[in-house]
Amino acid sequence: MTICGQSVILVSGLWSGRSPAVLTTAFGENPVLTAEGLGYCGRAVTLGLRRRGARRQSRLNGDMAKISRDPSSKFDGIVDAADRLFVRFGYRRTSMDDVAGEAGVAKGTLYLYFASKDALFRAVLARNLEAAERLCDAARAEGGDLAAQIFGQLEAWFGTVVDHYGASGHLSELSAARTAVGKEAVETPDRTFEARLIALIDAAVVEGRGTLDRTGLTSGEIVAPLLAAARGAKYRHGVSVTPDAYRASLRSIAQVFAAAIGPS
Repeated sequence: MTICGQSVILVSGLWSGRSPAVLTTAFGENPVLTAEGLGYCGRAVTLGLRRRGARRQSRLNGDMAKISRDPSSKFDGIVDAADRLFVRFGYRRTSMDDVAGEAGVAKGTLYLYFASKDALFRAVLARNLEAAERLCDAARAEGGDLAAQIFGQLEAWFGTVVDHYGASGHLSELSAARTAVGKEAVETPDRTFEARLIALIDAAVVEGRGTLDRTGLTSGEIVAPLLAAARGAKYRHGVSVTPDAYRASLRSIAQVFAAAIGPS
């Protein structure tokens, strides 16, 4: 059978009991799909299989095809390669061809995992989010006074991103791409970190290490300008600051906000 100019072989041809048919593609590396679909040509191609007259159909949903994950899976390698290229060239100048070459895979294989560059970029963002959350957990576990804890969270969330992308000269472009690839790609991590800071301040109040009485604000109303200050500190006169300068600004921001809500 041929789909999008590629040979597709039904290895187990017929359904046997409850075992799903396995599809193998002739892309050179013979990746195996255990779902009933094959993602190629930047879109999902769905194959319907019949068993005893009843049609079963499964679509490849989301940004990534549902590929069997074995120890030799190239998923992580592709995401690593894309991240390196985004740092080196920015979002606009990085193409799917570039990513395939950097990852050492055929372009057809790349499209088995990601339907588009936007989908690939979202995977990079998702992995960065997981890493930032682990760093935030570690910073929270270190303890310290309120200023140190706020700084620890800001450094883990924002500082590591600036360290990774800031020196590339494409931080502004990548930030814009983060907004462009989808509303959820921006709102989900922002809500996650906002909730972390609110929980940190609420815990300080409960433990007697802080008070909201002097400000007359809720913890959420304090966190909003705190985040705005942290984001704004990335730039000075429209130019990205160095990672060291940014980290120093984050420390000052943490000290100012901690002083505002610290114990009397």
